[in-house]
Amino acid sequence: MIYNVELYIEQCLRSLFEQTLDDIEYIFVDDSSTDQSIEILNNILNEYPGKRAQTYLIQNKQNLKQAASRQIGLSKARGEYIIYCDSDDWADKDMYKSMYEKAKLENADIVCCNYISHKKEDTIIRYNYTEETKEIIKNGTFALLETSLCNKLIKKKLYEENNIFFFPGIDFMEDKLLTTKLRYFSKKTIIIPDAHYHYRVLSNSTSNSGASIKKLHQSIKCAEQIELFFLQQGQNIYNDFFLMIEYQKFISKSALFYKEIRNLILWKDIYPETNKYIFKYKHLTLKMRFCYWLAAKNFCSISIFTYDIGDCIKKAFRN
Repeated sequence: MIYNVELYIEQCLRSLFEQTLDDIEYIFVDDSSTDQSIEILNNILNEYPGKRAQTYLIQNKQNLKQAASRQIGLSKARGEYIIYCDSDDWADKDMYKSMYEKAKLENADIVCCNYISHKKEDTIIRYNYTEETKEIIKNGTFALLETSLCNKLIKKKLYEENNIFFFPGIDFMEDKLLTTKLRYFSKKTIIIPDAHYHYRVLSNSTSNSGASIKKLHQSIKCAEQIELFFLQQGQNIYNDFFLMIEYQKFISKSALFYKEIRNLILWKDIYPETNKYIFKYKHLTLKMRFCYWLAAKNFCSISIFTYDIGDCIKKAFRN
């Protein structure tokens, strides 16, 4: 999807058109950009005339946002495998070839790679396993590494045979909902050791622009859909993934601790059944478990003080 990324799209486009894998279908969905993004796309494409026959531009008549735009691209794709690239990020030139060759060699439904996060400092974010199991999914953090569609080459049949599509109206955490289903149905998910994908962390991007009530609602909706998905797989499967599901529901409301939209009374009322497992959510730090536990027990003032003082100490050490 392309939306107002004129400052970054050239690097993204060149990294795509210079891929060492020749047989790639490029689908760009312009979500009604108001800047020069599409003009830059057309200018760059003129420099790679051999890619023109493989390139398709779809222009939304109105701004539909991530979920709908990605679904449009997915519905038009004709390739054996699908992968996304955010238009402010970029990929190593041999990323898709190495992932595709691994997919064919291993007959994998999904091939993942590590990525590099470009923020104040460049940080390689790595998987700590080479092949994913259902046990790993149950115990996962569901952080960006696990949920992003941009570091995963996914067999298109996995979408089609399991009726997987983007959920309308969930434009924040939309990756999490899809990859949860795809990873569950995958018969073989392989991780290659290379950090091929470059994730540009922008303070004004949709996913990094702070807390908001709208994003909170979408995060909760995502957790609701994850629970519904596992219920549909049958009670035994639901029971098997129960703690992971409760964790997703619990973490979906965590933004209510952020100063921008802080409301611990509302936090306690959303998915209250998940609060009893606070000390079983092993991905939480000890400090956060204590803060959440205090809030669940109505010690909201102490919880806020503990939460904020911890943030102050962190910032002091960073500086």
